[in-house]
Amino acid sequence: MKTSEKPIEKIFYKISEVADMFNVNISTIRFWEKEFDILQPKKNKKGNRLFRIQDINNLEIIYHLLKERGFTVEGAKKKIKDN
Repeated sequence: MKTSEKPIEKIFYKISEVADMFNVNISTIRFWEKEFDILQPKKNKKGNRLFRIQDINNLEIIYHLLKERGFTVEGAKKKIKDN
């Protein structure tokens, strides 16, 4: 899914909205956040993750490498680091 298909309306997106955008589980987003340094969502006082457009763009790259191109997590990390 490309975020360019949706009009950009908000500054922050909740993790559930982001998971829906990519059709993955919330736990997958949390895992990717832990594994990939480029993902740094803000957290509010309750600890809820708030994703900016930049985070969603980075998730698009991660999703593309892992789900569409079949990279391993380590392979995707290396590819992102090299670019």
